Amino acid sequence: APAGVRDQDPQALTQTGPGLPGWTWRSARLSWSGPVTAEQDYTLWLMPPWLTRALGWASIALIALLAARWLELRLRWPRADPSQAAVLMLAVAGGGLMVGAPPAHAVDVLPPQPLLDQLRERLLAPPDCLPHCAHWSGLDLRLTAADELLLRLQAEAQIDIALPLPLPPLPAEVSQVWQPARVLLDGRQAVLQRDDRGGLWVAVGAGVHEVEILGSVRDFDQLQLPTAPALQGARVDAPGWTVSGIDAQGRAGRVIELQRTRREDAPTREAPLVQQPLPPLLRLTRDFRFGLDWHLVSTLLREGNAQGAAVLTLPALPGEVVTGDAVRRNGDHIELAFGPGQRLLRWTSNLEIVPRLSLHASPRSDLFEIWRFDISPMWHARFEGLPAVGQQQGDWRRPSFRPWPGEVLDALLSRPAAVGGRILTLDRASLDVQPGQRATDYQLELVIRTSQGGQHALPLPTDLRLQALRIDGVNQPPRQENGRLILPLRPGTQQVQLELRRDQGQSALMRTPALDLAAAGVDARMHLNVPPGRWVLFTGGPALGPAVLFWGVLAVLLVVAVALGRSGLTPLATWQWTLLAIGLSQLPVTLAAVVAGWLFALALRSRIPAHWGPRRFNTVQVVLALWTLAALATLFGAVAQGLLGTPEMQIAGNGSSRYDLHWYQDRYDASLPSGWVLSVSIWWYRGLMLLWALWLANSLLNWLRWGWSQYASGGLWKKSPRVTPSSAPNPGDATP
Repeated sequence: APAGVRDQDPQALTQTGPGLPGWTWRSARLSWSGPVTAEQDYTLWLMPPWLTRALGWASIALIALLAARWLELRLRWPRADPSQAAVLMLAVAGGGLMVGAPPAHAVDVLPPQPLLDQLRERLLAPPDCLPHCAHWSGLDLRLTAADELLLRLQAEAQIDIALPLPLPPLPAEVSQVWQPARVLLDGRQAVLQRDDRGGLWVAVGAGVHEVEILGSVRDFDQLQLPTAPALQGARVDAPGWTVSGIDAQGRAGRVIELQRTRREDAPTREAPLVQQPLPPLLRLTRDFRFGLDWHLVSTLLREGNAQGAAVLTLPALPGEVVTGDAVRRNGDHIELAFGPGQRLLRWTSNLEIVPRLSLHASPRSDLFEIWRFDISPMWHARFEGLPAVGQQQGDWRRPSFRPWPGEVLDALLSRPAAVGGRILTLDRASLDVQPGQRATDYQLELVIRTSQGGQHALPLPTDLRLQALRIDGVNQPPRQENGRLILPLRPGTQQVQLELRRDQGQSALMRTPALDLAAAGVDARMHLNVPPGRWVLFTGGPALGPAVLFWGVLAVLLVVAVALGRSGLTPLATWQWTLLAIGLSQLPVTLAAVVAGWLFALALRSRIPAHWGPRRFNTVQVVLALWTLAALATLFGAVAQGLLGTPEMQIAGNGSSRYDLHWYQDRYDASLPSGWVLSVSIWWYRGLMLLWALWLANSLLNWLRWGWSQYASGGLWKKSPRVTPSSAPNPGDATP
C-alpha cells in the first residue's frame, strides 16, 4: 500500500474521520440568581493569547521602569525613632526564620469497619469460575438388545459441584416420563438430588469423572433428553430408533429426541386411550437490523402447553450464519429444541448484504410470524408484496410486517455512493526518548483506526535501527521495503509499538526526532528523559511543553541586587550583591531574604541612639546574634547545595520536571513535532559554584569584621543600674 493518507474511494464502506484531540482545559461555571427567560442572552468575553502575552510584557516593563526610577533617587532613611527600626528588624527576622511544623496524624490501631467488611467479602467470595465450573465433555448413547438405554457421560469439574443430568424432569402430575434405574459415578453409586422442578442432579468432585445412566425403554416409543449444559462429542448407537438433535460433527443441541422406528411386520400394540394436551402455539419474531453490518435477532415464544420438550425445524434465510450455541443450522434448515418447561428461545444471526432479500412465511398452522426492520439512514429500503402494519420515522426507519402462512415479502435495499474521505486515522502518537552515553533508544506508540484492512508504510530514517515491533501487545516480524516499515492493519483500532535505536548518545543539543508517520493525526506526545549528569539550560518545541523559569527569577534577583548595591548602606558593592544573588538563586526566596536582611540589620545597628534603655538595647543584640546564625547557616546551605546538589532550574509545564520533559500538540501533519533541550555537563555547574564558594569564603571574612564593628558599636550589653539604700526615698520624710 502506498505511504501517506489513504483516501476512501466511492466503493469504500465508511470513513474514519480526522480524529479528535484528547486535551482538556479549564472550565468555568456560569450561574444566575433569579429567573431567566428564553429571550435573554449573555456574552462571554475571552482574552486572546496575544493580549495575555502583551499584558505580561507590560507588567515586566512597568517593574523595570519602577526599578530604574528608584535607582535614580538616593535612598534616604527617615530619622524616625530607633525603636521603630528595631521592631521592623524583629518582624523581618521572625518572618524569615518561621518554619511551620507538619501536623500530627493519629494512627488507628484497628482497620476501619468498611475495610474489614471488604476483606470478609473477598474471603467468602464464590469461585471466579461460577457458573461455568463444570460441564459435560462427552456423551455415549446406546440402546442395548434388552431394550435398555445406556448413557455414558464424561464430566469435567474445577471444584466440588453438582451437575444436572440430561434427563427429563419428573413433574408431580405426570407419570409417563422415562427415569433411570441406576446412576453410577466412576463405577460406584452416585449421590443424587432432585430439585423443585423435578430435575435430577449428581454431585461430582474436582477432576474428570464418568457417569453411567441405565434404564429400560420397553414401554416408550419416544424419548426427549435435555442436554443443558451443552454436550460436546456425542456418539450414538441406537438401532431401531431415529435420533435427532445431534449434527454430523457430534454436537448436541438443547434436546436429543429418540423416536422408535416401526416396522410393518412388527406386531401392533394397542395403546391405551390417554388424554392429549393441546399443542402449543409458536410466535416467531424476527428483528432485522440493517446498519454497517446486517444482523438478525430471532425470538421464538411457546404459548400454551410447555411442559414437555420439543424439537423444531425452521427454514434458514439465504446467507444466514447463526452465531452462538442456542440453535444450529443443518443444511437449509435451523434446528431448535425446547427443554421441559422452556418457553423462550432467542438467537442471533449474521446476514449477507444483498440488494434483494426475499422472506417466505412458514406454512405451519401453529406458527405465526412478525417481521420488524431497523434500517439505518445509510440504507434506502423499498418493500414489495406486503403492506407494513407499523412504521416509525426518526434516525432509523422501523417498518413492521405480520404475514399469513405462505406469504412472501421482498426487501429491495440500496446504499448511496460513499463520499471520498480518509479511511485511516492516527488517534494518538507517543514518542519516548531515552538518551544514553553511546546510544539513544526511542519507543514510538501509535493508535491507528482504519475502516479497511490493508497495509500502512512508515518511512524510517536511515540512522534508526528497528529493535522490535508489537501490534496489540503481540510481537510481529518486521517487514521493511526500501527504507519503509510495512504495518499490517485490520479494520478497527489497533495499538502499534516500535522500539528504535540510534548509535548516537547524549549531546549538548538533544532533539526528539520528527518522524514521518505518513498520515495526519492528533494527540502527539513527546517525552525526553534527561540523563542525571546533565544541566538543563533552555528548552523549546511545541507551545504546550516545558519552560525553564529560572532565568526570569534570576533577572528579577539581579535587578534587586543592583538596587541594593546603589543603596550605600552596606560595604557590598553592586557587583558583590550581583554575585551573592546568583549564588543564592538556588535557594528559596525567603532564605535569600534572610541573608540580605541580615546585612541591612547590621548596617542599621550603628544608628541606635545611646539613650536606649538596657531592655530595648539587649533585645536588639539577641535578635542580631540569632539572625547572624541563621544567615551563616543559609550561606553554608547554599554552598552545600551548589557543590553537592543538583541545580534547581524551576522547569515546569505540561507535567515536566528536572529529568522528564513532556511536549504535547493536538494536531499535526504527516511528521511529528520536535522538541529540543540545551544542556551541559553537571560539572560546569559544580565548577561555577566552587568559584562562587571561594569568593564567598573570602568576602565573608570582610563582612564579618565589618559586622562585628557594627554589632559592638556602643557596647555589647547594657547592665541595669543598681538602686542603693542612700538614694532610695525615706518613707518617714513627708512634706507638710
